[in-house]
Amino acid sequence: MNKLGIVLAFGLACSPWVAAQAQTSVVEQGLHERLAQVRNCVISVARVDTAGGMAKIAATYGTAFLIGNRGFALTAKHVIAGKAKPLAALTMAEAGGWTWNKIVASEMHPSEDVAIVKLNASSCRSGFRLSSSVEVASSRYRIYGYPGDATRFETTKGEFPDLVYTEGYIRRRYSASLYPSAEPSATAGTSPVTETSHISGTSFFELSQIAGTGTSGGPVFDLAEPMHVIGIYSAEKHTPHVIQMGGQPVTQLTSVSYAVRDDAFRDWKPAMLGGRTVLEESQIAR
Repeated sequence: MNKLGIVLAFGLACSPWVAAQAQTSVVEQGLHERLAQVRNCVISVARVDTAGGMAKIAATYGTAFLIGNRGFALTAKHVIAGKAKPLAALTMAEAGGWTWNKIVASEMHPSEDVAIVKLNASSCRSGFRLSSSVEVASSRYRIYGYPGDATRFETTKGEFPDLVYTEGYIRRRYSASLYPSAEPSATAGTSPVTETSHISGTSFFELSQIAGTGTSGGPVFDLAEPMHVIGIYSAEKHTPHVIQMGGQPVTQLTSVSYAVRDDAFRDWKPAMLGGRTVLEESQIAR
């Protein structure tokens, strides 16, 4: 019986403080349950060295997330393109430590910064489902992904990276290439500091918050049930601006990030899905 139930059982009036505490407890329980579900289905894309019979993380490249229940996961194309193989999918075990699966196949979207990979084994029934709605500026979003410094943690000493959480709002729909030229701006002091020249596609959300490079490929979603994926985290841009403070020039950075919009890839039919779209795959009964 919770605190509120005990108070009512003794015939006492429920104070606003007790009611607030009970409500907070329910919310926190829901968040913990959702985090456990997310942790099972958000994975780190990495290269694992198994020399000597011990699995060691040699490099991490980004994030991916499982869809459906057949061991498929979506990520950003640039996360896996040109990376040394074999690749592995790492997941944080509930009791701590990594569990990992080999990535046995992959396929890249013909135009957008999206790829799909197949794990050799996965028991996760993903809570993520691609959205069929249209998101616009001011819509709220949340992202989970793995940090870019995951290899710095010494797993043999019980050190493991946790998921990184970011939330914000969509600034705008962006339907153009992301800075395909590395040429500096003609105006001194305003050249974008960015690594988006290798990002393909023309269908993005511009997001209000930076999630970090290790989060590339992670799900951009809301908290509806099931969790609706509205995009895939892709790129970041930091633009310097020179302002005058106390008569001295000071450089400040404006930072935004980008996610591939789900309407650009939800109807994609990768060959490995056997005729299904990724939207249909994500809707397989969980």
